[in-house]
Amino acid sequence: MRLKSYFIIMSSAPSDTVLSIYEWFRKVMASNGRFIRRPKCNDITKTYQYRSVSQFADKVLKMSLTKNEIESLVTEIIRYAKDKKLLGRGTAILNMSNIFVICYNRIEASSVSSDRLIESIKLASSFINGDLAIPESIGGYPKLIRLVNSGLVPIELVAVSKKCTLALQQTSSDRDCMPSDIDMLKTRIRLLSRHSNYEAMKEILGDDLLDTGVPK
Repeated sequence: MRLKSYFIIMSSAPSDTVLSIYEWFRKVMASNGRFIRRPKCNDITKTYQYRSVSQFADKVLKMSLTKNEIESLVTEIIRYAKDKKLLGRGTAILNMSNIFVICYNRIEASSVSSDRLIESIKLASSFINGDLAIPESIGGYPKLIRLVNSGLVPIELVAVSKKCTLALQQTSSDRDCMPSDIDMLKTRIRLLSRHSNYEAMKEILGDDLLDTGVPK
């Protein structure tokens, strides 16, 4: 795909689409510690923020991205900008061509890896049964930790499963050989913030899906 052709500035995106993207932008920025106030003027379409988001909306609509794909791209752009300490530029980060291309390519690549991971989680979910906190042999690791160490259960499944999380809370003596609660949260957010991943995980895990801390 030739991305350069999408950097022509045109204001043709429907206003409801622009406002939807703007609200998602504000929401993700807030989850990253940066709060964006809505403009106080009566006509938001005449503000810098609206024009900036409108320009971004034109690009992504020309690329035929879906609403979920657009939200994933906005989220990735904000994460990248945070790492580069650029969040202070506000909505302008959406139209920085280098960031746009980098983050778009990341989204494309992660889609492939996400499909593989979801298939792995689907296969591993059959092992999440019984009492995961109890060792299967005297002096051995709890069942959950053994499953993870053996590669039968990916750590991503542990991060999004209520049963696994509860089992971890009950295995305090062996907890240090697993990722920290913060790392688990980061893994959960990274996996479930993409709408397609969330829907796939919901289908696989049902009521066992743990989405605490994931922006909605």
